[in-house]
Amino acid sequence: MTHKHPKPHVATLQLRGSSPYEIGLQHGQLAKEQIHNNIKTYTTFFQETAGMKSWEKAKGRSKVFVPTLERLYPEILEEIQGIADGAQLDEEDILALNVRSEIGLTNYSNTPKETFPTIRSPDGSTVILAQNWDWLELHDGIVIMDIITPDGKTRLQFLNEAELVGKIGVNSHGVGICMNALRCGALSLDRLPTHIMCRRVLHCGIARAVRWCLYIQSRHRRCGGKFATVEISPNGLSVIHPLNEGNSSKDIGKGRGFVAHTNHVMTPHTAFSRGPIYDRPAPNSFSRLERITELTEKDLHNMKNFTFESVIEQLKDQKGTPVSICRDRPANATGMERMTTLATVSTEFDIVNKKVTKTQITIGRQCEDGLQLVELAF
Repeated sequence: MTHKHPKPHVATLQLRGSSPYEIGLQHGQLAKEQIHNNIKTYTTFFQETAGMKSWEKAKGRSKVFVPTLERLYPEILEEIQGIADGAQLDEEDILALNVRSEIGLTNYSNTPKETFPTIRSPDGSTVILAQNWDWLELHDGIVIMDIITPDGKTRLQFLNEAELVGKIGVNSHGVGICMNALRCGALSLDRLPTHIMCRRVLHCGIARAVRWCLYIQSRHRRCGGKFATVEISPNGLSVIHPLNEGNSSKDIGKGRGFVAHTNHVMTPHTAFSRGPIYDRPAPNSFSRLERITELTEKDLHNMKNFTFESVIEQLKDQKGTPVSICRDRPANATGMERMTTLATVSTEFDIVNKKVTKTQITIGRQCEDGLQLVELAF
């Protein structure tokens, strides 16, 4: 049974200010209604996933992250205070929303379901990064952010939930990020929470991104100027590389010229440096990874069909519906199974000139017609 979804129109928030607080204040003022809608959604979510009987309990738990943020990223606390003041809420309200993954996903037996491939063009000059964002039905709580940092040096554009400081997008230095969640019990209070780390990455210039690659090279095998997917956990990180030309392995999720990922740990659980990671994925995470691998191999088999548009076509796939790549909400679903594909983000990078050449966001299920399409440009 196909569930009929609304066709939302998502606003773009242009945020400019001389301080992190001013950026946050504008965010809160412009997205006040969406933020309040999201508090209602996450009040129920935390009850279902973490056994929290009230929103006040969630606010209380969020406070444990403050010392780490004061130490590692104090300016983001200024911005969070600004969002709270603009939306006429407490700082803890906005902080609880920004650590919603740490509150909800370390307690629950299922995982968010998202699919994304990272693909290199046949001539090696282009990398395409694309993702379906599958999550709770937050149609009344989504915004697109367009931020120029107070120093004027970086412009950030990303798909976002109103109230979050970072999510999926790109910046003016050619740095992009897609992410999905791996549900497991590992939690660290001395590292940045997920969505705050997304913002930190989007704040990076290309030099810092290169240093990050060098750090990975020093601890793992070489990147070789190519690309990889990184599985990050409190117990360490793991780099998943595409197969090289001489490797004929049929590993699901990677091939010659691409890496794909869904919502389970692809690295052997015992390979993390600070201890094993045991996730609890839904079975369809494996079927979606098999399907996106199959579709990508078909694209790469016929080089002429490998384009930005062909990658987007993969993310429209409905095999296995409703828990397909383009996900629909199952009938009578409750809890996290209420998820649907909320949007698709696709970015093309010119890796020779180190810049973003094309980014588009489709609001809604990519496999449906009549959706809002937003093209980002710098």
